[in-house]
Amino acid sequence: MTEPELKFPINFKECPNCGSTRRIAEIVTNEEIEKGNLKPGQRTPFIVARTIVADPQKLKLIALTAIGREELVLMGFLDICADCGTVYCVQATKNIGTVGVGQPSGEMPPGFGRG
Repeated sequence: MTEPELKFPINFKECPNCGSTRRIAEIVTNEEIEKGNLKPGQRTPFIVARTIVADPQKLKLIALTAIGREELVLMGFLDICADCGTVYCVQATKNIGTVGVGQPSGEMPPGFGRG
């Protein structure tokens, strides 16, 4: 039995542990928006995780010969529950990104900064 295809972006509205919708980085970011220090709509993840979805053998060749090659990249944007401290994903995206030295790059979703 095949699983249904995921529809990206995937958003998680509440803490999977306690059900709270209060998140630390989101609260602080909203406070800074209210003070006029950030643009409305700005989002700040506590942690950004990226991974390349590709054959490991192919990645060895990419690392040696194809810096700048485009590959499928999954990105997870994590925050911390302000009520229980659980770290959880608030948004997951799937994009095409460019492989370089270090982690793959990919476009950040609207509102997310590179901090």
